[in-house]
Amino acid sequence: MGSLAAFVVRFRCFSTSTWRDRPKRDSPAAPRVAPDDWIAALCSEFDPIGVHDLKANVRHTKEVRDKIHQDRIGARADIDWHDFGYDKAFIPARDALQPLLRQFEDQVPKTTNLLI
Repeated sequence: MGSLAAFVVRFRCFSTSTWRDRPKRDSPAAPRVAPDDWIAALCSEFDPIGVHDLKANVRHTKEVRDKIHQDRIGARADIDWHDFGYDKAFIPARDALQPLLRQFEDQVPKTTNLLI
């Protein structure tokens, strides 16, 4: 599941840069980018009408990543390990990648197994 955590971190970095592209947000004095803001920026760029369920898939993937992190630091005693299975963890993350990969499909390696 380390790759899922890395995926969310990359999504957040990419989304934050999209959010900061807007006027008066790209400076050292700019406020921290809250999850609602970086997710909204990502969706407005890659799924503006919601046809790919990007918002739901990114939020779900972030929730799984947060649970993994909470478990790792011992902040939760009641982890439901079924949430970390292939269907509940990997599939939403893979589906969230689709609109991004499709927008840059010419740059995606032909051998990837992530593009469906």
